[in-house]
Amino acid sequence: MNSFRSPHRFSRHMATWRKTGVVLLTAILLLVIIGAPSQARPRATITVDGVNCKLADAIYAANNDTAFHGCSAGSGADTLDIVADLSLTSYDDSPPGVESDITIEGNNHIIARENTTDLFSVLKVYSNGKLTLKNATIRGGDTGVYCRSGEMTVQNSTITNNASENGSGGGIYGEDCTITIED
Repeated sequence: MNSFRSPHRFSRHMATWRKTGVVLLTAILLLVIIGAPSQARPRATITVDGVNCKLADAIYAANNDTAFHGCSAGSGADTLDIVADLSLTSYDDSPPGVESDITIEGNNHIIARENTTDLFSVLKVYSNGKLTLKNATIRGGDTGVYCRSGEMTVQNSTITNNASENGSGGGIYGEDCTITIED
C-alpha cells in the first residue's frame, strides 16, 4: 500500500475546501445582513423659537424630513421643542396638518392665535398623523386642535379659549381620530 499522496490530488482537495469555505462565508454574511434588525431612525429634535424657526415651518420640516426655512430637518419621529411663547399673528402662521409622528414639547409655553387675525385651528392632525402634545397651552383658535383620521395624545396640557363658528370644534374636534388625554 502506497501512503504517498500526489501533490496534484492534494491541491484538488484544497481547492474544493477553499470553494466550500467561500460559499459558507458568503451564506453566513447574507444571513447576518438579511437577518439583522433594521435600526429605527433616531428622533430628531427641532427647536422652535417663533423667530428663527416658526411652528408652521417646524411641522413642515418634521412631516417631510427636510430642513425648511430656519428649522432643522426632521428624521422619522420628531420632537418640536418649544422654547418661547408662540403668537400666530396671521393666517400664514397657521401650521400645516401633522402627517407624521410628531411630539410637541411645550415646556409650559403658550401657542396662541391672535384675535386680530382670521380664524384657523391652532393645530391640525391629518391621516397617518400622530401628535403628542406635552406641557403646552393652546388657545385662541377656531379649534384648538382639529384631528381628522389620525392619532392625538394630550399630556399635561391646557386647551382653552377656543371657539368655533361652524360647530366643528372649540377645544378639540375629532373625526375618525383616536384621542387620548392624560394628566
